[in-house]
Amino acid sequence: MKAVLSFVFIVFSLITISCKDKLAGEINPYVKDLFIFADYTNPTGLNPQLSNLRYPSNIITLANNTSALSNDKTRAFVIFNTLKISDELGNYKAGEIKTSEFTNEDWRQDSENFFISYYSQNFSLVIVVDVSSSLGSNVRNLKNTVIEVVANVFRENPSAKIGIVGFSQNIYQLAPTTSPVSVINFINSLPENQNATRLFEAMNTGVTLLKNTNSNEKALITFTDGINNAQSSALFENSSYISSQINSLKVLSYTIGFKGKEGVDEQTLKSLAQNGGQYSFPETFDEVDKIFKKFTNSAISTYSLYYNRNSSPVSKPISLRIHIKATLN
Repeated sequence: MKAVLSFVFIVFSLITISCKDKLAGEINPYVKDLFIFADYTNPTGLNPQLSNLRYPSNIITLANNTSALSNDKTRAFVIFNTLKISDELGNYKAGEIKTSEFTNEDWRQDSENFFISYYSQNFSLVIVVDVSSSLGSNVRNLKNTVIEVVANVFRENPSAKIGIVGFSQNIYQLAPTTSPVSVINFINSLPENQNATRLFEAMNTGVTLLKNTNSNEKALITFTDGINNAQSSALFENSSYISSQINSLKVLSYTIGFKGKEGVDEQTLKSLAQNGGQYSFPETFDEVDKIFKKFTNSAISTYSLYYNRNSSPVSKPISLRIHIKATLN
């Protein structure tokens, strides 16, 4: 009996320690409970600061910290312009956020001083689509899918900029814009049924469009049903140049290889999914539709995190706990 009680005590102690210090937990592999801890000060009432940040840095990226006051100076804000949540499974959507203060030896939720997240206001996406003749009647299905995901991105994040590159024998481009009508009209106008696949050159066009934006967060989603077989420069005979460009600009790059009539170079497309991007090789157009939606939802999952608090002077640090429920896209 004594041995059993000792065992129970040890297990209870381990659970207590892990719960106290835990920064991340899983409800299931696709839903995470994440915690950020910080100390808040604002000695003069004019310069709010968060310090001593603790969080699981292998899952959460938090950067670009700034502070501000409301126009009437009654509210103080601390802003992280970049919040990303990701692991080996992909990017996560930031859901409900609960803010607590440590008072009287306990965490107490605070509804008047709180954290909130918004989709990044500084995000650009370029979608690169193969409209060559090998797609046949599926070109119309592809256009409809891209139009649908574009509409969804603008609905979720009206400040997003979206550009399009269509390619086959020729390359057609629309620079990233905040106008849904311009993007949808351009997609509908893309010529069809040409007989070439300038894949690497088209991807490079997409990266160049992203480079010309002032966005902090940049994503590229590329769709093809074939293998690169045409180019205007020897730079694009293989994937080495475009791979280096994607990497140097830190573009979140996703690739979709539709196993249509001609097949795709899976190894190359895998290598071009970089910087946290993913790849997929759907075999039906229903799968293509699902993958496009999954990848665009993943690509836009960059947020700004705001702390909104009254601007009363605070000289003694206040301990804060930010509880984020995150769901895999």
